[in-house]
Amino acid sequence: MTFNRLGVFPNARHPKVIWIGSDKTSPDLVTLQRDIDSRLNRCDLFVKEKRFSPHITLSRLRNGAKPDILKKTLEIETGSLLIPVTQVHLIKSRLHSSGAVHSSLFCGNLK
Repeated sequence: MTFNRLGVFPNARHPKVIWIGSDKTSPDLVTLQRDIDSRLNRCDLFVKEKRFSPHITLSRLRNGAKPDILKKTLEIETGSLLIPVTQVHLIKSRLHSSGAVHSSLFCGNLK
């Protein structure tokens, strides 16, 4: 996968997450995401209905992030970062006041 876009969630006015993503989503990755959603739905596990946005979270921001510094950071030319993907991990994130707690739900090797 090639990562070449730097951005924030949910938006630049109220940034909570800084991420790096790709401007092109691999059809294989979309197929994998749909397969995971389908299997979770069959198990009666809740799946949020929102647009799929493959990314790597670089940082979570606490209240008080300086928007003007963040804006300058996001305007920096990022170039491209090529990352070979050999495994997929399904991670559950629970956000607490002390930070995020992550647990692995599934790990699988790719062909």
